[in-house]
Amino acid sequence: MRDLNGMHPAQWANLVGYYVVGLPVAGLLAFRYHLGAVGLWRGLSLGLAIVAVTLVHRFERRSRGSVARVA
Repeated sequence: MRDLNGMHPAQWANLVGYYVVGLPVAGLLAFRYHLGAVGLWRGLSLGLAIVAVTLVHRFERRSRGSVARVA
């Protein structure tokens, strides 16, 4: 990502994925729905999945022109 000049969007993806989505969902599942540690893991896993999908999508979109030029 550094070569594609993309460090700041990766930071924002992590911020949104973990702190805006992952932690609130983890808190709801763990404490409101009484799932305990399993709820925490599921919420944080959801945040990780969101970050991963976002960054893979961005990488593919940004690197599409570079790969076409090399090939």
